[in-house]
Amino acid sequence: MNNKSIQYFSSLSLSLLIVMIAVLISLLGAYEQGLNITNGFIYALITICVAFTPILLRVFQNELNVFEPIVLSMVMLGILFGIRPIAMYFAGETEYFLWYPISPYLDQAVFLGMIGTVMFLIGYLGISEIYSNKSNNKLNRILIADRKSTGMYLYCFSIFLLSLIMFYLYISASGSALSVLQMMYSGRSQELVDSLPLQSEYFSVAPILSACAAVILIVSNGDKKFSFLDSVLIAFFVLFPVVIFLLMGVRRFIIPSVFIPLVVYYLVRNKKPRLKNLFILAPLIFLLLSVVPYLRTEGARTNLQESNSGLIEHVFTNAGKHVGRFILGHDTEMVSALSVEIGALKTAKDYYYGRAVFGDLLLAPIPSIIFPEKPTTARDGMLVDSFGMKCNATEGGLCPDFSVIGTFYQDFWYIGVSFGMLIIGSISALMWQKYLLNKASSISIVVLSCWVVFLPIIIRAGFMPAFAWFLYFLMPSLIGLWVSKKISNNKLVNC
Repeated sequence: MNNKSIQYFSSLSLSLLIVMIAVLISLLGAYEQGLNITNGFIYALITICVAFTPILLRVFQNELNVFEPIVLSMVMLGILFGIRPIAMYFAGETEYFLWYPISPYLDQAVFLGMIGTVMFLIGYLGISEIYSNKSNNKLNRILIADRKSTGMYLYCFSIFLLSLIMFYLYISASGSALSVLQMMYSGRSQELVDSLPLQSEYFSVAPILSACAAVILIVSNGDKKFSFLDSVLIAFFVLFPVVIFLLMGVRRFIIPSVFIPLVVYYLVRNKKPRLKNLFILAPLIFLLLSVVPYLRTEGARTNLQESNSGLIEHVFTNAGKHVGRFILGHDTEMVSALSVEIGALKTAKDYYYGRAVFGDLLLAPIPSIIFPEKPTTARDGMLVDSFGMKCNATEGGLCPDFSVIGTFYQDFWYIGVSFGMLIIGSISALMWQKYLLNKASSISIVVLSCWVVFLPIIIRAGFMPAFAWFLYFLMPSLIGLWVSKKISNNKLVNC
């Protein structure tokens, strides 16, 4: 056995030891509280072991890269189907989700989470093993800057203007864009929903096109230092969607608008964030993002103004409340929603047989004003089957997320969860390995950056519509790279 193998098994043993200590502490805590250790409790502990062992292994091998897809995806799976259900068992919140009884189905939901986590890891490790012996003579290459041109800047400004125009059409469909913006500032409300008749994701998420422009500029710049003009443009293209989505109270689009350009920046330069910086920034980022749901509630911003409390002050003075809300609140309610779904899908005819994964890809973004009689999406269909109503994202409304495991279960039962998560894990490993084989590939960099940021969102929100959001960001960026390459090649030919 060589030194590398010895180091690997030592790191693996240490990782397993730490995880087992955490499991033992949980079991002792449950025993002291007199909890009935159900099967679901054991499934959740297994999920935590499976999810966090690969991450600890990379830490001890000094190979942790937060941009490797397995890292954030396993953290999300571990939280949703490991930490969350254990917290529910300890808190005694296992009887109802909203008004729906979930205790008969909760253990089964946690079991599905465990199966999904295990299958994701198997798919990821399988593809990684296939690529482990491939030659990698391009490992140390970094992306060389393309020739910037007027045409490339023109494309970036074009998609920014397109995002501005589409979003303006979205908020002005009822007549007054200014009044809609004022209602957005006040928080979510039924009045706001009624004032947005142009219900289409193509329009409501259009500001992400601006962030795509930032990605194109970063990739085209390569490893060179940004010019003052590029720095200003990149900052502007990123801040525009952040401001809009913060106004709307939509975290799931703030995250990719900021982090995809940031990941691209690091990958272009073949760098990764230092662990020390991650440990400092991660809690701060978490707290800032956790306050967004509060800000989007009706009247919350007015309350901050009346109490003379700034946003930052509110974040830190209520840090414990935000953490508690995250662990047992709506942010991580997917296992509870999955329990409701299991209760609704009782016979073979109740399942959707592919519609939940593929059927909504083109259906959901079509504006209702253009296609008033369009069929109900599979996600809304699941909500109707479960709760008797469609998604209503207003304050006090109902719009839970069933998770990607819920999507696969909705279509094909346990088989859907097993094969779906196996495929997701395999695709994630394939993207990572393709990037490792050629770190100078701008296409690999952009695809990996979009996937590593959207994968936790897909895991949490469900395959649809989150996969469509991934495509909304990916396709304009890839088209921009193609335009940039085409222009650059033409200029070289003409020289």
